[in-house]
Amino acid sequence: MDDNLEQQSLSIYCLDGFKVYRGQDLIPPQKWRRQKVTLLFQYLLVADKPVPRHILLSLFWPHLEEAAARHNLAVTLYDLRRTLQPKHPTNQAPLYIKSVGSYIELDWNSVAFYDVQAFKSFYREGVDAFSKEQWDQAVAALIAANKLYQTDFIPDAQEDWIIEERAWLKNVRLDVLEH
Repeated sequence: MDDNLEQQSLSIYCLDGFKVYRGQDLIPPQKWRRQKVTLLFQYLLVADKPVPRHILLSLFWPHLEEAAARHNLAVTLYDLRRTLQPKHPTNQAPLYIKSVGSYIELDWNSVAFYDVQAFKSFYREGVDAFSKEQWDQAVAALIAANKLYQTDFIPDAQEDWIIEERAWLKNVRLDVLEH
């Protein structure tokens, strides 16, 4: 990663409220403009892979005609990109959100830290070390996982896909505590 991109990398926290940093700067809640902008970003986080546009259209605008839903998606994507990269040069591709054909995805190369990924990684490391009877390593990894889990995953959101992710992560955390 070049220095400029390194300074602009995202750090994302969903197990300690919902916070996104661009470099060292917190993107304040009021900069997210609309709830759909925040939800689209969160959905791309949870999906962790390219998402077909038609899935986003049916998820976020199920009652609209296709043309209106496509327009809303375009506006929401524009707002999301402006939220993440407010001074984006128009002659360059956006850094954080990629559109490839009929798919949209978070550019994971631009993410320096995501607490959910770190939590899962420490959990897997701890369980693996535990199964190999490497007790010190297991305890250290599971303690690190537990420290990351400050609150439930995006606790204020009530969308089904967030509730499912929250429940899954909560079960993993219970497993961490049982070890």
